[in-house]
Amino acid sequence: MILPLAVICAGPFCDKNGKLARFMQYLLNNQLNFNFMNVRYFALILVFWVTQSVLAQSQKVESFTLVNADTDQDIGLLQNDAVLDFSKLPTRNLNIRANTNPSVVGSVVFTYDGTKKTESSAPYALWGDNGGNYVAWTPNTGKHTLSATAYSGSNGSGAQGGTLTVSFTVVEQGSDNPPPVTNGVVSFTLVDASTDKDIRTLQDNEVIDLAALSSKEINIRANTNPSTVGSVKFVLSGAQNATATESGLPYALFGDANGNYNPWIPLVGSYTLTGTEMFSISCVITCSMIPILSMWEKTISHWSSLETSNR
Repeated sequence: MILPLAVICAGPFCDKNGKLARFMQYLLNNQLNFNFMNVRYFALILVFWVTQSVLAQSQKVESFTLVNADTDQDIGLLQNDAVLDFSKLPTRNLNIRANTNPSVVGSVVFTYDGTKKTESSAPYALWGDNGGNYVAWTPNTGKHTLSATAYSGSNGSGAQGGTLTVSFTVVEQGSDNPPPVTNGVVSFTLVDASTDKDIRTLQDNEVIDLAALSSKEINIRANTNPSTVGSVKFVLSGAQNATATESGLPYALFGDANGNYNPWIPLVGSYTLTGTEMFSISCVITCSMIPILSMWEKTISHWSSLETSNR
């Protein structure tokens, strides 16, 4: 019974979507006889599942970059709720690149305003490239939504990794109907406090899975318009409560020391976070390892009882 025990021990770390756990439970419910052939086939299935799971957990789309397609030079990061004003851009010939971690993945699947496009080699450009020469694209004015998902295989095949979604608005200078300008706190960014790097922009009603993050030490930054304001007041309520006022950049919920974010290890539960000017989001923080561990503990007990009955 060495193989099943190894599967049980590895399960919580390599089976975050629960497929392997459900398969094991199926085998136990049907009291499958693990003879030599069954174990060999099961080992192949295990290797496949673990490989796919590890690949999925190790790759993701981290950010988008707006690119000048005339010069193939980066203009800057495309943030959520960004406003692209043609009068302030160096060109109307643009492209958008997905930045992945690691830098090379099997493929990236884009969805732009409902239209899908797949790139299987770097740079992962929304509208493609020819040997690094970005294809020119001029977006229509108005609001747009872009998402991208990393995959371990080409053409959107293999293990699915992390997805990043942003919304942005394109305007002309002097437009008759420019979008309203939002002042104050416009968004919140989840930050890895162990590396001081951004994880992603938080969306309303988002679920943050601690087990899926590289570190459980996090912080939350308020992004403002304009980028520098007098101060930002935070009010966090839910599983934990906190109130803070930040008067200097970055405006971090749990503070920082010259850009070195203070760590916060949140309790599992539901939260609501409000910033100055009444910008508010709700989110749920979970740890997917907890229910999976419980399931594997039951599996271990089942195997122990089977061993006892077979002696």
